[in-house]
Amino acid sequence: MSRETLVKAVSAVLDEELWIRRILVPKLLDSITSVPGNVATGSTGRFAILTPREVEITRLIAQGERNKHIARYLAITERTVKNHLTAIFRKIGVVDRVKLAVLAARRR
Repeated sequence: MSRETLVKAVSAVLDEELWIRRILVPKLLDSITSVPGNVATGSTGRFAILTPREVEITRLIAQGERNKHIARYLAITERTVKNHLTAIFRKIGVVDRVKLAVLAARRR
């Protein structure tokens, strides 16, 4: 990785933004699989197994919101947001919010 790219990546992370190499985006999108929909939440694919609150948090993550903002918006604690994210990651089969955001954004 070039020094310039490294500086950009570190700056983005320090600004609490997401940084991902473009070459990885197709691989993330290819990992999407389909399962039946959830009538209660209107969710389809992997998201069909999420609770309504988890769907709401996933939408906010896809919009680039931070845990602190999500907590304030939903009137819950940041710890509760983190607990929801842990459950979402487990259910969806992702390991971080970047992949979750990419999957959720793809559904729009």
